[in-house]
Amino acid sequence: MPATLVQILAIDATPWLAAAFVVLALLAAAIPGAFQNRLPLIIGLLALTAAAVLLPLFGYWLAGRTHPNAIAGLLPWNDAAGYYGCALSVLDGEGLSAFCQRRPAYSLYLAGLLRVAGSELQLALLLQAALNGAAIFVTAYGAARRWGAGAGLISVAILASFMATVSVTTLTENLGFVLGAGGLVLFLSGTEHRSGLLLAAGAFVL
Repeated sequence: MPATLVQILAIDATPWLAAAFVVLALLAAAIPGAFQNRLPLIIGLLALTAAAVLLPLFGYWLAGRTHPNAIAGLLPWNDAAGYYGCALSVLDGEGLSAFCQRRPAYSLYLAGLLRVAGSELQLALLLQAALNGAAIFVTAYGAARRWGAGAGLISVAILASFMATVSVTTLTENLGFVLGAGGLVLFLSGTEHRSGLLLAAGAFVL
């Protein structure tokens, strides 16, 4: 039954994820004092972010759904196969091919994930999704702290909808997303604290 539920929810995660979090944001805005305390806000955002990241991922795997860059939600295909091969080349101590040199940062990033995962692709994808989820949470929490719980939930809706179709692949968007989220958080912190160093760091990462 749980596996069937995950398959149903992940049939097409993009539209329902956004709609669900927009509804939650409206409810948070409508309820006076909702998530005013920091701990409930952190726990709530963590739980919702984890669900938003993991449900689509496991939905692909349990249902055997095929992504344009991942056969049955797992086997890299098209560009994803190329970047997966680049990561394997790095692990084998070989040089980067011309294709790999187009996006060397992601090749090294994926190689690191595979190293930690013991060369198990599925575990590496799970670690990649966890890092994507961490980026979503940090961004959403920053928005919620500045503009309220509704803003945090809207941030999760927008970011998770994009990552629902990317986390299952070995594409460069995964690293770009983490760096982009980090740069945005640094940039917002720089404007809040009027720190030129944080602003410069955020602009550089972005």
